[in-house]
Amino acid sequence: MIESDNSDYLFSKQLSDDLSELVKYKNNAEILGKKIYMTLTITLDQFFLYLRYMGVGILMMSAFIVIYLYITPVKEIRLIKEGCTAAALSFGGAILGFCLTLSSSATNSNSIITFIVWGLCSAVVQLLVYFAVVRLIPNANMEIEDNNVAVGILFCVLSLAIGILNSACLS
Repeated sequence: MIESDNSDYLFSKQLSDDLSELVKYKNNAEILGKKIYMTLTITLDQFFLYLRYMGVGILMMSAFIVIYLYITPVKEIRLIKEGCTAAALSFGGAILGFCLTLSSSATNSNSIITFIVWGLCSAVVQLLVYFAVVRLIPNANMEIEDNNVAVGILFCVLSLAIGILNSACLS
């Protein structure tokens, strides 16, 4: 008869001991879990820092919108008021793409200045995307004005894609 070594027995005993420890831990955690209360404390400094980042973020977004509307030859606001879906998609995608990078910048910046610098870089990149797409599609501005939704979607998706990529590069 082949003798089995003691290792199977030791492994089985160790596994049994580990499982009983796990059960004890689980039961203790459940008991302790009922007694644990989470508290959230925000200091006044943290609140003011939040307000500073939020205020600067809103200012940068507003500045981006004004610059975008001034630089692009399409009159997006007028077209959107007239119900032009393509203009709304194009303009909305640019704003969202810009804000994606702003949110990543706010998360990863260690100062307001760094946040502003990355916000400016993001604005430049989003504007470059607009002009790159205009060069890729002949008469793209006319297509937007004529409510070519496919062109509006392309502008939107490219702006969002660049915003996502830009955002990831900051983290």
